Amino acid sequence: MSDDQLLRLLRTIGFKAYVENIDLLELSSGTAQIAEKLSLRNKWTLSGSRTRVNAAKRIHQAEAKKRALTIIVNAQNISEETAQKAAALLKA
Repeated sequence: MSDDQLLRLLRTIGFKAYVENIDLLELSSGTAQIAEKLSLRNKWTLSGSRTRVNAAKRIHQAEAKKRALTIIVNAQNISEETAQKAAALLKA
């Protein structure tokens, strides 16, 4: 997966959403089950949640989690809190 493809997937999910929901996005459950949990947690539509889950699964299938977190840590327009959470996940 190229950096451009990874960045596009991260933008689909949302940098903050990826970091704050990585616990659910990494589950091996089916897309529908994860999407439902995301919808309840974040008050997103089910369709939007499915889109985010599918994008996250592509990142994880490509084994690009660390690259994704590195992109988030180095991003310009994110909150310090999100960058710190991403850095902590990167170190874990």
